[in-house]
This record gives sequence, structure tokens and C-alpha cells, in this order.
Amino acid sequence: MVAISEQALHGITQRLVEALRPERIYLFGSHAYGAPDRNSDLDFVIVLPDGPISKSELSGTARRVIGDVGCDVDVLIYTTTRFDRRSGWGANLEHTVRNKGRLLFGVDGMAFAKEWLEKGIGDFLAAQRVMQGHPLLTEIAAFHCQQAVEKALKSYLVQNNESFEKVHDLQLLCDLCAKLDPTFSTLRDPAGKLNPYAVTLRYPGERDITPEEVAQSLDIATTVWHFVLDRLPHPLRGDFERFL
Repeated sequence: MVAISEQALHGITQRLVEALRPERIYLFGSHAYGAPDRNSDLDFVIVLPDGPISKSELSGTARRVIGDVGCDVDVLIYTTTRFDRRSGWGANLEHTVRNKGRLLFGVDGMAFAKEWLEKGIGDFLAAQRVMQGHPLLTEIAAFHCQQAVEKALKSYLVQNNESFEKVHDLQLLCDLCAKLDPTFSTLRDPAGKLNPYAVTLRYPGERDITPEEVAQSLDIATTVWHFVLDRLPHPLRGDFERFL
């Protein structure tokens, strides 16, 4: 077999979904991004919800479900967290699968992006709550505003499988996002106002932050969060819109 037909591929995908209930199915290798010949394998990655799994058993089930397609079949089984985290490194096969492979079923990157959003919304709520007591904890609130924006931007990058270094520079993160969606450039200047709050406020000797500056920072964080959520898949953003 030189190439698999779309009809056959659709049938395989449906059978795998019914048998394994995966979160995602990818086609990779020459049938997805190369020039298959009669010796080419048909390569699948199947991503399952987190939890204990038997890779050998599930792989065997997948092969039986796929059936005889006229060539060898290779099936790789992952849990969501393992696949998403490994795919963040460019040298890994998982990164190639996500960037060059074909997503046959599911929504890519949601589970790991959700982790970033969960951490970020915690920072957003913390910034609000520490300003409701006495004394006002303005430095802590400003720090959490910066963290909320940082994690929102990183969630977008994770969702789109765009790698990034361990940085706190919000303008750099906006630039990375803008490679995927140029409208992120509009966030660069306002987000940059929060950069000083990432590290320096955690140590003695820095100036006090006024309540007015915190209010402005919360406004920036709210704007960034709405902006990012509007560009994420609905099943991912729905859990967080109610907090804004």
C-alpha cells in the first residue's frame, strides 16, 4: 500500500475511538508528512486520559481494531500528561508528532494548557483577595498579577505546542504568542508594565506599590485573561471565564 485513503483512515479512527475512548489520535510518519511507499508503516499515537494503563494490552487491542490495512502498523500509547510534557522538547518524537503529525481525533494540548490556567487563575484570585483585608498587601498582589498574566500567556503557547524557556519576561512571551497570532502584539506594552513585579518585589529594599498601581495591574491581568481565553477552544476556556 502506498497511501491510505481518507475513507479507510476515517473508518480506522472511528473504530479506535469506540474501542479505546482516547482523548486524541495522531497519524505520524510518512503517511502524515512524508512520501509513503509500499514498505511504509502506518503509524499512530493514541493518547488516553491519565490513569493506570497497560500499554501492551491497549496496543494489542488497537492493532486488532485497525485490522489488515495492507502494511505494517505501529501504535504508540501515551497518557495525556506524559505525551504533552514530552512534546514540549524539540528533540523528542512526541514534539514531531504534535508539530508535523495529523490530529485525527480530539483537541490538541488541552490537558497541559489547563494546568497552566488553573495555576494562573489561582494567582489572579490571590491578587484580588489580599487586597480585601488589612493591611493591604500591595507587593504580594502585584506579584500575583504578574504571575497570572505569565501563566495565561504560557497556557496559550502550550495549547499551540510552542516551546518556551523558563522566563518571566511578559513582553518576550507576548512576542512568542504573536508568532502564532499577531494580535498578541497589542498586549506587549501593557503586559510589560508588570515585568518589574516578577522577582524584585519578593526581596527587601524595593519601593512600595500603591493600591492604585495594583488596581491598574488587575485591570491589565483581566484584559490579558479575556484576550487569551477568547483564543482557546471553548471546552478549555469555559471553566475559567466565570472568575473574570
